[in-house]
Amino acid sequence: MLFIVILAFLGYIAFMNINSIIQQALKNKGISESKASELAVGNKSAIKNIRGGQSPTIRQFEKLAHVLGLEFYIGPPRGEVIPEPSEVVPHYGEIGAGGGDMPTDGRVYHATGETTGTTGAPIDIKPQHLNRWGGLVALTVRGRSMEPLFRDGDTLYIYGDDSTAADPNRLIGKDCAVVVADEGETYIKRIRRADNGEAGYFNLESLNPAWPTMTDVQLIQATPVRYIRRAI
Repeated sequence: MLFIVILAFLGYIAFMNINSIIQQALKNKGISESKASELAVGNKSAIKNIRGGQSPTIRQFEKLAHVLGLEFYIGPPRGEVIPEPSEVVPHYGEIGAGGGDMPTDGRVYHATGETTGTTGAPIDIKPQHLNRWGGLVALTVRGRSMEPLFRDGDTLYIYGDDSTAADPNRLIGKDCAVVVADEGETYIKRIRRADNGEAGYFNLESLNPAWPTMTDVQLIQATPVRYIRRAI
């Protein structure tokens, strides 16, 4: 019984330390917990839920850490060489993190539609997940509109025939690779409901406040991002 009590106490101390770290990071960034939560995971209550004792997934905590400027690391001990991915997936070029009235340093890229070679698969992916839904494919992020979650040079992974891609209405609040009807451009954006309320139209949100939301955009396709590999 004493051993269980000690473990519970240590868990409580660890929880309080995490809470303190988050609160200090919010103060340093000058950002509210609801805004940080929304930028990270599209849910304004994420940090509030953590403070209430709810345990986030590792993926959610990684996203929060990036938004808050915190170091989040799970891997080999510091100083050890991180192993290269043992699997590779097709690479389909670059995807633009821009759009709308972009700042002058913004650039828009097209996904090629054809493979440009191969690149390493996500380190932590299970082998059985590589070939589901048409197979995992990779795109390289170019631009800064989705910082701090997606940075220039990061590799994102989507499935070529993702089961959720047929209906973008199922992807509201999700970060997706989208193809815009009028321009044929391919972007990484967070999908929101359109201002005009018309079927097939959506708002495309940028996480970097320097880039405005693209409003009432007709989409050809929207495919959710499943994995990210950070640029070194």
